Amino acid sequence: MWREISKALSANNLVTIHVVGGDSFTIERAGLNTDTQMIMARDQAGRVYIADPHQVTFIEVTHQ
Repeated sequence: MWREISKALSANNLVTIHVVGGDSFTIERAGLNTDTQMIMARDQAGRVYIADPHQVTFIEVTHQ
């Protein structure tokens, strides 16, 4: 799932990540922590999110 997120963000898109349990968040930047294998993301307001890639159910891409 990380590759799809990274590819969408590199094309200057917003990405909405949906996770197990129904929560979602829209991000504009993200990175993968190689030690923990967790996605660290930031939204337009500067809030930081941490997500386990295995808990991501699907992503939505919004073209800017």
